[in-house]
Parts: sequence; C-alpha cells; structure tokens
Amino acid sequence: MDRCTLNKRCLVCQRPIDDRASHCPSCWKLGRKPNNWKGGRYKTPKGYMVVHGPGHPRANQVGQVSEHILVAEKLLGRPIGVDEAIHHLNGIRDDNRPENLRVMSSLEHKKLHGTLFGFGQRRRGTVPNERKSS
Repeated sequence: MDRCTLNKRCLVCQRPIDDRASHCPSCWKLGRKPNNWKGGRYKTPKGYMVVHGPGHPRANQVGQVSEHILVAEKLLGRPIGVDEAIHHLNGIRDDNRPENLRVMSSLEHKKLHGTLFGFGQRRRGTVPNERKSS
C-alpha cells in the first residue's frame, strides 16, 4: 500500500497536507475557503451555471443547484415543482436574467424542444418516423 506524502499545502492556512487533499482537516471542519473561492459558482460542461446551495431541495449530491432554478424560484416566490421546467428564451444556458427565463410544465418544454419522442431538437417541418409513400 502506498503511503501519502506531505508535499502539498493547505489552500487556506498553508500547513502541509496529504497530496490528495485540498484543505487541512481543521480548515475543512471550520468551512474555511481559499482566497480564490468564487462563491461556489461555475459553468458546467453543458453550459449551465451552478451555485453552492447544499440545503436546497434540488441540490445534487455535492450541494450544487442550477442557478436558473434559484432565479426562477425567487421570481415566482415559490419552489419549482418536479413537473415544471425552466426555459431559456434566447437559448443561452448561462443567461439567467429573470426576463430570459420562463417556467412551464415539463411536457410543454419537451414539446417546445421536440424531445417528447426522443428525437432531439428537430427542425421545423419535419415529422418523426415519416414514411415516404411509393
């Protein structure tokens, strides 16, 4: 079994730490953040902005929530239901301005994007599984 080495330093207090860690145990327990902490906000590979929100009902396993969900909930004054979706009107996934978001039913959102039958974003005028008559 390989041993851990103490070549790395804590991002907050600069104490030597295990190479696999980013914080020393005391800073981790106290919830201290390094100087380059940006509030837990970053862009996902799919283009959505997520923020740190561990207590939110729609947070993932590591406590991150999509920012557009938080903006829409604040705008409506209520939580977004599990049968609701948030549509970005201009199609830009990281544009979470309230005027760019529209809350709709999940079914309506799937119809809007043409994904109800699993065909992705179809072009206008195309019909899925259309057969040509011979």
